[in-house]
Amino acid sequence: MYTHYNAPEANAGTSAIANGPDGALWFTEVGVNRIGRITTTGVVTDYPIPMQNALAIPSGFIAAGSDGALWFTEWNKNVGTVAIGRITTAGSATQYLTGYNMPEDITLGPDRNMWFTVAVIQVAKITPSGSITYYINGGAGFDGVEQITTGPDGALWFTEEITTSSGHIDGIGRITTAGTAEQYFAGISPNAYPYGIATGSDGALWFTESRIPGRIGRITTSGKVTEFTAGTGFNQLIVPGPDGALWFTSVEPSQIGRITTAGAVTMYPYSGEGLVFGPDGALWFTLGEGGIGRLQFSH
Repeated sequence: MYTHYNAPEANAGTSAIANGPDGALWFTEVGVNRIGRITTTGVVTDYPIPMQNALAIPSGFIAAGSDGALWFTEWNKNVGTVAIGRITTAGSATQYLTGYNMPEDITLGPDRNMWFTVAVIQVAKITPSGSITYYINGGAGFDGVEQITTGPDGALWFTEEITTSSGHIDGIGRITTAGTAEQYFAGISPNAYPYGIATGSDGALWFTESRIPGRIGRITTSGKVTEFTAGTGFNQLIVPGPDGALWFTSVEPSQIGRITTAGAVTMYPYSGEGLVFGPDGALWFTLGEGGIGRLQFSH
């Protein structure tokens, strides 16, 4: 059963969505510089984020922290100062400036710090008190680092698109909480542009290939890659489901997909941007200007 909830404001631009520590779901509103909250019964509240840098807006990624707050990345179209934002469940917001480093995705690490990717060459962590440390892969060439997640091995895993003088290379990166990094390239199709990444119930990492139609990848913690055909669109975000499968968004055409760890695929005719399973077991997703969607599957 599908339920639609309107965005709290016109032109809200709902983007990322995540479970909060309060049993509600929290989402970014990139069009109006706000963070929204929706209960599992559909009650919506949103909070302005009056930040130090008025030009910074939520960039579309949000995650719950170990401190009971929500953390999100911010960016600036005018290439000004950007930041990591933090908002309590009471709606009080704080901003931690990152200089000109453009944050992308953010996730809670196994060390209870928040880890985030930076668009060009870096992976970073921010402590609950706001101290930021950047890690750069010395010589191996991180470039176009995209999404990040905690792996089953206690390290952080991320997708990357690498441009070198000799051409384009796609990879999956791994970084320990001590900052030791490595990359895996073998087995990923050329020009795949890995994007979303999540840990599966099988103990492997699953990732989308955003430039090859209908492709999902799987990488073991030892670096072995397998690729699967999944739908016909360009796959984007991917999250684990309570059913042991992986769920993903796709564009052109806009759909939501499900892939089992054996590679069986089902596609659903819904358009999603952010994607998460809520505490009620339903699939919640943002719809851009269209608000929030909820899919409850019968068992």
